[in-house]
Order: sequence, then structure tokens, then C-alpha cells
Amino acid sequence: YARTLQPGSRLNTLMENAARQLAENEPAVAMKWFQSLPEGEGRRSFLNGMMPAMTQNNPRGAAAFVAELPAGEIQNGAALSVVGQWVEVDPTGAAAWASGLPTAIRQQAINTVVQRWANDDASAAGKWAEALSDESDRQCAVMTYVQALSGQYPELAAPFVEALTDPNVRSSMIGSVAQNWLRTDP
Repeated sequence: YARTLQPGSRLNTLMENAARQLAENEPAVAMKWFQSLPEGEGRRSFLNGMMPAMTQNNPRGAAAFVAELPAGEIQNGAALSVVGQWVEVDPTGAAAWASGLPTAIRQQAINTVVQRWANDDASAAGKWAEALSDESDRQCAVMTYVQALSGQYPELAAPFVEALTDPNVRSSMIGSVAQNWLRTDP
């Protein structure tokens, strides 16, 4: 049946569903099958279906698989998929992995960690964001943290604004936090 489908959304959906099922039950087979697929839309669709299932069952194994992918768009997308799923079950593991990713994707992965972790444990997410050793990563993570919390919990976001070193960003975040604080506690 799959061989009769023309490239497009129906084939992509079929590939994603097949990959998800295979990765849930036989992750090693799913990885081998992915490696055998030719470059193109079908291969990307297979990967899109495979990564969430692999991460749910074995986040570290999924991360190791991503590390073996060639650098570029496919690896970056797979890395974001893994970190987005992993942070839901093991935020500290996802955070450690995200902070070690290549520069091209690291800040986006760190932002995903901070955003999702802040929803479940704002204190731990904030401490981790402030403790990042790379200044650029820390600034990005703190800004994401402030943005994630300022809407519902401006009182938690406010102290983190001081850590922002760019005066324009700090000023913007102060305004956002103040506006949200007035809205939530007039």
C-alpha cells in the first residue's frame, strides 16, 4: 500500500505512524530502518514519528541516536524533539543534555527546557537557568524564564530580571513583568 502512495501528506502520515509503532516496540529496528531510508520527506516523516516514541521509552538512548545523526537540520529537529519530550519526565537529565548540544541548536533546546520545566518546578528551572556557565546561554535562559512566568507569576519572574545584562532586554522585561503584575494583582 505504501509504495502506491504519491509523496505528500498521506505518505508522511503513514511513515510517522509506522515509525511511532516500530519505535515503541522495536527501537533498534526503527533506527536501522531509518538509516536505510533515502534522503527526503519520507525519511524526515519517519524520524518525526520515531523520536517521541524512542524518547518516551529511553531518553538517553534517543539522545545517543541524535548525536550520531549528521549535523544539520534533521539532527537539530530530532534534538529539539528529544529535549521537548525528555524534560517532561526528567528535567535535570534533559537540561544537562541540552546544555551540551552544539551552538547551532543549544539555546533553542535550553529555552525549551526552561519553558517546560518552569511550568512544573519554577524554582528548580530558575536555579538551573541562573547557574548556566555560558553567559549567552544564561542570558537566553533567564529571559525565557522571565517570559514563561511573568504572565501568571510575575512575583517569581521579577527577581530574575536583574540578571539580564542587556539594558534593552532588561527594560523590556521589567515593563512586561510590571504590566502582568498589575493585571494579576491590581
